[in-house]
Amino acid sequence: MKPILIVGSYLSPYVRKVLVCLELKGMDYEVDHIVPFFGDDRFSKLSPLRRIPVLVDGDLVLTDSTAICEYIEDKQPAPALLPADIRDRARARWLEEFADTRMGDVFIWRLFNQIAIRPSVWGEKGDRELVDRNLKEDVPMVLDYLESEAPADDSRGGFRFGALSIADIAVACFFRGRRSGNWARRSAPRPTRRRPPVAASCRSRAVPHIHPFVWGHVIGALIVGAASGSSLDMKAVLTFSGLLAANAAIGSLVCWWRPGLDAAAWKLWPMATFANPMMLAAIAFSIDQYDCLTGRASGWNCMLSDVGPLTVAACLPSPLIGLAVRWLKRRSA
Repeated sequence: MKPILIVGSYLSPYVRKVLVCLELKGMDYEVDHIVPFFGDDRFSKLSPLRRIPVLVDGDLVLTDSTAICEYIEDKQPAPALLPADIRDRARARWLEEFADTRMGDVFIWRLFNQIAIRPSVWGEKGDRELVDRNLKEDVPMVLDYLESEAPADDSRGGFRFGALSIADIAVACFFRGRRSGNWARRSAPRPTRRRPPVAASCRSRAVPHIHPFVWGHVIGALIVGAASGSSLDMKAVLTFSGLLAANAAIGSLVCWWRPGLDAAAWKLWPMATFANPMMLAAIAFSIDQYDCLTGRASGWNCMLSDVGPLTVAACLPSPLIGLAVRWLKRRSA
């Protein structure tokens, strides 16, 4: 059976909410990464409001995170993400709605939009006065309300209704998003009572801070660079490692955009390999040195002809290491 497709970005707490639900239920899925606020006509057909996430399951297309989570719950009821008690179920739905609307307004549109989206996406200056007022007034009100809903002790396991539910997930995914805006240190003072520990679940499952493929790709490049320079001196080790790691990071960034870091290996490896600027430069240099490499030419002009093929060879292993790390991470999950 073809896995469920989720169109969206890890930057979105609504996407993260859906991914956490899929992870907790152990359902197979793939993520088609799309940069927020972008997308061509194909995306408009999937999402008439041009919002994420979008779920595609066969011929079914859904475009609202709450509707998607309810579909996931109906499709695979266990483990349940809604409480058994009818009153608690209603309350859980309300807390999810509070997160989607009130927290979305306060944390996304009045903060993240002003300090990150407007400057970096649209090239506009954010509203500093709105941000300051929001941090002073709205954020404390939201946190106070959430604290009033948090369990008073550990008798419920730290979760609002005794077991992890959609209420905990929806709220926690917004707190994960605070890191993306680089404004955590500027937030208004928070109450001292602890919040439910579901944030750790959200962080460790669907939204790792650094994707396993990126870890493996960059660390693999560092190892290959160190091995390549070890026959010379420490300066060569540092130089080769730094160059390969930096270019691996660039390749990973391109892969995050397309085809996505969770794409099939046969799609991800070629993109990671040939999106590496160092690889492209090495291929171009090798083509330029073709006569030297084939023995048709010799002399001083051919002294560096081997650099191209050696660099190509150095760029090949790290994407494979990234795929191996991703596979190990999935297997251990």
